[in-house]
Amino acid sequence: MSGRFIQRNSLKSAVSPGKMMSGGTDCDGALSSCAQATTGENITKTRANIRFMHSPVRQDIGGQGRIAKVEWPRDRENFTVNRFVRFRRPSCAGQFVRRPHNAADRRKARETMDVILHIGAHRTATTCFQHYMRENSESLLARGIGFWGPRRTRAGLFRGVMPVAGAGPAQAQLDRAKGRVSVQLDKAAARGLRYLVVSDENMLGAPRRNLRDLRLYADAGQRMARFAYVFSGAKTRVVLSVRQHDMLWASSLAFGVARGHRLPRAHDLTGIADESRHWREVIEDVACAVPGSPLTVMPYEVFGGRSDDRLARMTGLTGLPDKHAREWMNQSPRLAQLRQILRDRGLDPDRLPEGEGRWMPFTKDQIATLQEAYQDDLFWLCDGADGLATLIEETGPVTAGQTPRADQTTRGHENGIEERRMA
Repeated sequence: MSGRFIQRNSLKSAVSPGKMMSGGTDCDGALSSCAQATTGENITKTRANIRFMHSPVRQDIGGQGRIAKVEWPRDRENFTVNRFVRFRRPSCAGQFVRRPHNAADRRKARETMDVILHIGAHRTATTCFQHYMRENSESLLARGIGFWGPRRTRAGLFRGVMPVAGAGPAQAQLDRAKGRVSVQLDKAAARGLRYLVVSDENMLGAPRRNLRDLRLYADAGQRMARFAYVFSGAKTRVVLSVRQHDMLWASSLAFGVARGHRLPRAHDLTGIADESRHWREVIEDVACAVPGSPLTVMPYEVFGGRSDDRLARMTGLTGLPDKHAREWMNQSPRLAQLRQILRDRGLDPDRLPEGEGRWMPFTKDQIATLQEAYQDDLFWLCDGADGLATLIEETGPVTAGQTPRADQTTRGHENGIEERRMA
């Protein structure tokens, strides 16, 4: 081995430096001495740099680098993560495929936080409840209760849950909405929240469509199925507020006229009174759309002006703040206001009935029909709602419901709780 250095290449073949330098023939004389001197010098350099050589070694035995690995182009252009994000350096790719080290912790935190979806309905004091939640946000945070209201959900958070024209495929919009909501849920769980109340009555549907269709939330099932997908992975519960049909429709019609909707004609009112879709059908659609989430029903006649009690029933907590709990917001316009609105629009205000106070567009027979339908809904809930929903009253979760009479002006029951039961 003296005077000779054996280098093994990546093909595991031994090649002497003399052969490499002379093209594969033995050297003699001066040429041999020159080769030996050069070989000795190379041995010294190789021993000094041997610690920097890593397998595999190139076959052509070139100059040794400090890192012998596959070389990627340093400036590969337009490295694409998705169709919106591009990078010039391929080294960025790994940042978008690695699983976050705390992903399991965030998923566990999200699963332990109760997400309460308060889906309305419209004209059931939802605005009063949202006002109460905003005004008491700091106190509620101290109790572990967070709140998302329309000011947040309608500012882009829920964009794409219902497809927007011109914004791409419906499924792509839905997936992006799910991603936005998931990020915000992780942030809420990281803050240590026990409950997150998401209150937006537009999740259930739009009142203008009710007025156009003369039906009660015809697309409630489709809408709630999309929201169920957006909140999948979270521990969710659904809360629905219901109201007596004649009062609900009268309030919706008054509010619609104030916002530019036409006055209802006689056959419109007849169609509403004869419509077969009521709260039972709405509850069935919602329950089928969110099969894994408990559904709770709260009558407006009990919880309409009691936002603190409504939140207590949602969370099971006691001693909640009562500040702003009895304030009424967004009430429907009364007859005097509606007359002025019609005048401003150049319409005849005499089309409205005389008097002041609340506008009731239905006849007595139509009112009786709508009230009877509401009683049927409550008795269905009383009978267990086929296991789909739970009715909550003032006395707690029970299997019965009762709506005050139209002429009743005081809370409570005249002859005790037993009078509410049907024989």
